[in-house]
Amino acid sequence: YLLQTPDVYVASGLILEKNEQNKWGYVYPIKSVSQLCWRFIFQQSVWCDLKNMKTNFFNQWIYACICNFYAKRKNTYTLAGWPLITDFKEPVFKTAFYGLGASIIKKEWLEISPFDESLDNHGFGDNYGVALNFPQFPAIHVLTNIHAYHHKINTNRLPASQSYYKRVLALYYFMSNNKRFGITNRFFLVWSLLGNGLVHAVKGQTNFLKVTVTLMGKILTSKPKIQP
Repeated sequence: YLLQTPDVYVASGLILEKNEQNKWGYVYPIKSVSQLCWRFIFQQSVWCDLKNMKTNFFNQWIYACICNFYAKRKNTYTLAGWPLITDFKEPVFKTAFYGLGASIIKKEWLEISPFDESLDNHGFGDNYGVALNFPQFPAIHVLTNIHAYHHKINTNRLPASQSYYKRVLALYYFMSNNKRFGITNRFFLVWSLLGNGLVHAVKGQTNFLKVTVTLMGKILTSKPKIQP
């Protein structure tokens, strides 16, 4: 029924995945205002409803300012290009980026924005690239009363650090080839990776830290090429 509306070309159900507690969820919760501040400072991805986060007298104004900033940007992307979804309004919300595996896309739009064949076989970033080039932005309508369960399996799954490497390269690839993004966004992407690198260093995640440093070097010195 939603797709019968003239200006709706993409519709999806709410995608659920198993969280750390092995329960189905559709958001990636931010546990504290300090963690939210870190994400905000380094313009990293936010994929959760920020309402009703526990605050105290000292951080209420910071929390309010950050929420106001994200509310104005709506469900699009951070300054570093990462997906940003903070409004999960029922029964349907609109977003620029979402997993398209549970989506229905009208043929004429998929012909305008097909999946990029330059991506490797694992397809990191494919949903991002398709959604980025839709004629409307944001364009994806997500119905909250329809659930799609994403079952992850380990078969053919790359190590986490390698997946992270390919995902960031794919993000930069699409940013480099789209007029929506400029030099400021590329700066913030490197800045966001610096934030990741600091976390990896504190946690002793050597593999991730090496990958992050490599990514920062690639972005700063050349346009990356994604191998098929």
